[in-house]
Amino acid sequence: KGSDLIAGTHGRSLWIIDDLNILRDLAQSGPEVTTRLFKPKRAFRLNRSIMRSHPLPGKNYHQLGLGNASTYVVKKTASGHSSLHFLDAGESPPMGVVVHYFLHTAPDAPIELSIADSSSALIRTFTSTSSSGDEGLPEDVILSVKVGLNHFVWDMHHKNARLIPDDLAIANKPTAPAAVPGSYEVRLSVGKKTLTQTFEI
Repeated sequence: KGSDLIAGTHGRSLWIIDDLNILRDLAQSGPEVTTRLFKPKRAFRLNRSIMRSHPLPGKNYHQLGLGNASTYVVKKTASGHSSLHFLDAGESPPMGVVVHYFLHTAPDAPIELSIADSSSALIRTFTSTSSSGDEGLPEDVILSVKVGLNHFVWDMHHKNARLIPDDLAIANKPTAPAAVPGSYEVRLSVGKKTLTQTFEI
């Protein structure tokens, strides 16, 4: 259906491979192995999850509907993302724009990934090193630089607001304006090479 591959087992199982863009791009470009930035799928900006904004340590519970609930735990990924791991339910695709990139060799210097709007105005920049530690701003997630296929999820928000020291009312609750629907550009800089793709929200 559309650009997704859906397979049913004529029982109670239904499998969806929801991002075949990488395979399609590789099929069109041929067998040459090089650093690549793949075109992201169109993303949809939805209301934030009604799950706990600050999950408790250990198991958390999410009400799916009348009489239905799921159990999950929160884990940190190597790139700094918070990842939900459901213990008794399936997992939805990441909430955001999923950017896939392929590194042919290990980079000699930090890499950079930038998001810009349709007028080329810069929105966010992420790197493979920790952020500068600007006081009052939380650190950004870190890009992976492992050789091979990597992916990064942009949450479709601008840079987080500056936190007020010792203000318990907003402690650990950074907020940022959401990106409006429209056309965007993602740029990946590796060494002297900059790769660009466009996508829609």
